[in-house]
Amino acid sequence: MDISKIRKNFPALKKTIGGKRMIYFDNACSVLKPKPVIEAINNFYSNFGSCAGNRSSHLLSWEVQELIEEAREKVANFIGASSAEEIIWTKNTTESINLVAASLPIKSERNEIVLTGVEHHSNMLPYFEQNRKRKIKIKIVPPAK
Repeated sequence: MDISKIRKNFPALKKTIGGKRMIYFDNACSVLKPKPVIEAINNFYSNFGSCAGNRSSHLLSWEVQELIEEAREKVANFIGASSAEEIIWTKNTTESINLVAASLPIKSERNEIVLTGVEHHSNMLPYFEQNRKRKIKIKIVPPAK
């Protein structure tokens, strides 16, 4: 794996601080975008910039919906999903975790959620909220030594 080649895909990593190359670790907040993602976002806003699906009846909306469905198929194939309908788009990881926590079919304290002691709070709070609402059991496992 050529790290210098990977770094070149991330324009933000070209910055230097005190003459040293920048290193970015705050992925819990946001992630740096590689050039292909930046180019795809720029392409979307330059050529489409429309909501998708049945919200609008114009050509751009239909084209965006088609792109979304193509992406859904690609993701489904990549992760081995049974069908593209299993793919749900959310705006961020926190929204996804909240959706998972609220959707789990936990009905009693006989079921439990197991978390590690080093989880980011965004992966803990949704389960504590479900505990407050549904009285589920949460087990915190300490990190291995």
